[in-house]
Amino acid sequence: VAGYRRVLSARFQDGRFFFNEDQKVPFVSRVERLKAVAYHRALGTTYEKVERVVSLAFWLARELGYPAVAQGDLRALADGPRPAGDAGGWALARAGYLMKADLTTAMVFEFPELQGVMGRAYADRAGEPREVAQAIEDHYLPRNAEDVLPTGELGALLGLADRLDTIAGIFATGKGPTGAADPFGLRRAALGIIRVLRGRGWHLSLSKAIDAAVAGIGAKRKKDEAETKAEINEFVRTRLRGVLTAGGIPADVAEAVLLASADDAVDAAQRAEALAALRTRPELGPVTTAFKRASNILKDKEATSGVVSREALREPAELALFDATVALEGQIRAAVAARQYGAAFDAIATIGAPLDAFFTSVLVMDPDATVRNARLGLIAKVQATFAPLADFRALS
Repeated sequence: VAGYRRVLSARFQDGRFFFNEDQKVPFVSRVERLKAVAYHRALGTTYEKVERVVSLAFWLARELGYPAVAQGDLRALADGPRPAGDAGGWALARAGYLMKADLTTAMVFEFPELQGVMGRAYADRAGEPREVAQAIEDHYLPRNAEDVLPTGELGALLGLADRLDTIAGIFATGKGPTGAADPFGLRRAALGIIRVLRGRGWHLSLSKAIDAAVAGIGAKRKKDEAETKAEINEFVRTRLRGVLTAGGIPADVAEAVLLASADDAVDAAQRAEALAALRTRPELGPVTTAFKRASNILKDKEATSGVVSREALREPAELALFDATVALEGQIRAAVAARQYGAAFDAIATIGAPLDAFFTSVLVMDPDATVRNARLGLIAKVQATFAPLADFRALS
């Protein structure tokens, strides 16, 4: 006990010394010191990263429908007084420029695990608004899979922007993860993006966000732009698949919804949960079988738009399938618009019988080209109706 007491006492004395030394420098003045802090040899200083992150955070705010829409010199906005009637732009800029300032403190140099924590504490002591101080700590959250999420919107926006910039920058230099090696923590960053989006319920186009992040890297990019974006999209998609399966979604269900679209993490999770619930019902079996059969028929045929008129059909089974598909289109369109995916998959389950009857009694590849093309168009119409929700071919 005496030995532990000596060690702890010495560390507390160190902490008090570093803390007192840090108070001799105004916290806001530390932003300029970031210009001397190297971030990455190909990506510049930490100050340059902060500028990219703040700009990207404003883009995210606009994309997500938040009012922080300031344009122009964001540093000037952050350094000035809070404008009258400000809707959040000043606070976002202020928190953004201060979010890495504690990296220049003696306290964080000695205790790196306190980055963000000391930034919040020092900002509080400097009289910064509470939302600004909290965002400095929040933007690091979650630090790992068990950590809490940001408490406020500012920290969540800055955290998303910070992680996106990190991923875009490292991939743009050609140093993405390989095998088990991930020295820049990009897998953790991608998981953090997904957790924040799901935690806030933010419907964000990941591909657009990746485009914006890669564009922010600008001339520092060393790899082809299209190749960089494609690699990052696949990287994030893989992490999203892992999050879904870790949450109890069967692997084939996760793959089915992501093949339809992996662009919106919240939307993909909602579709996966709805399909997983439907998976336990017997109605899904005939639908899945028929869908796979339709896909196999269309696979080797010329592309068809799925546009077919009822007048081009003649058999009762194909007419019944056409009518059921038209009704289903309207139901799915309404359900998807309202993000009521349980209702959408319930509607899909009703088409199993007409699909089965169609394949049982109708020869799709009829010798008559007009009849054959009409039936292929009908199958394509059914397939297109399912397309926004899941690719049923992935279901085992």
